[in-house]
Amino acid sequence: MYYEVKQIGDADYPLAKHRNAVIPRADRLLFEQEVFMRPSARFKNRNRMSYCLNDQFTPLDALSAEGTVLLEGTPPFSLQLSIKNLGTSQVERTTVQVFDYVWKVDLPSYVFRSIGPHLVTIESVQDTLNCAPSVLDPLSNSIWVDVAETAAIVPFDRRIDYCVGETAQFQLEGTPPWNIGYRINGKAYSHEAKVSPFSLVQQQPGEFTVTSIAHQQKLCKATVADIHFTVHPLPSAQVGHGKRIYQDIHEGDQAEIVFTLIGEPPFTFTYQRSEPSTKKGGKPGKVLETHTVSRVMTNGYSVFSALE
Repeated sequence: MYYEVKQIGDADYPLAKHRNAVIPRADRLLFEQEVFMRPSARFKNRNRMSYCLNDQFTPLDALSAEGTVLLEGTPPFSLQLSIKNLGTSQVERTTVQVFDYVWKVDLPSYVFRSIGPHLVTIESVQDTLNCAPSVLDPLSNSIWVDVAETAAIVPFDRRIDYCVGETAQFQLEGTPPWNIGYRINGKAYSHEAKVSPFSLVQQQPGEFTVTSIAHQQKLCKATVADIHFTVHPLPSAQVGHGKRIYQDIHEGDQAEIVFTLIGEPPFTFTYQRSEPSTKKGGKPGKVLETHTVSRVMTNGYSVFSALE
């Protein structure tokens, strides 16, 4: 800002009586004054931010405007912030040096140790010229941060073996809905659960592993490394390799009946001997005897019969 002295008066020559006594331009006194803006700081918006328990207070999304502070004045700035944990009423204050007019809250030394709302407030700002700061606007000098517990998944039991068709149940911890990531034989799947406990029917044999769980709209994602089990196919058996066989034997001879057992030994199976059907290919007749065989350690078993 420039100033130019056009007239000078005193007690003997008051300006009121000498209005036409103007100093020639070439003789006028000129001086310049630079006026600096008072420093100020405000949050760009008041959108609530979301973090997880034990997260550092650092930017989650480089492209998001959440947690962005806009500064005016002459950098570098000294910015004092306070973080109040409403659950514990604990207040922590910190001062950061900012070398630009835009700064996104980045406080790696602060870790959220408890869940619940936290209030982040700009307490003061100072620039390199040490001008008195502008009055901070209470509507834009604070933001809220919601801290949620980390999601967790716990199996109801620690079985390592399941059969196809059985249901595995899990207790889910956190805020619904949850997103559970898992693998079956190396292929990745995900499932959204809205209630706990969460049940999953095992529909195919192989290796099942839970890999992750998230909540809070897929935030607070936790890696899971200790939930895995084997899903076994249902055992089955065939007689004569699955074919219908008719065999005539003479008196005193024996017929070998071969059972093929599918699954993992040891096997226990039950078979029955019935009266022959009155029609070829019809249903068996009356059950004559029932036998149960246990502790079969191979996938094949034979019995010999001389009876019809």
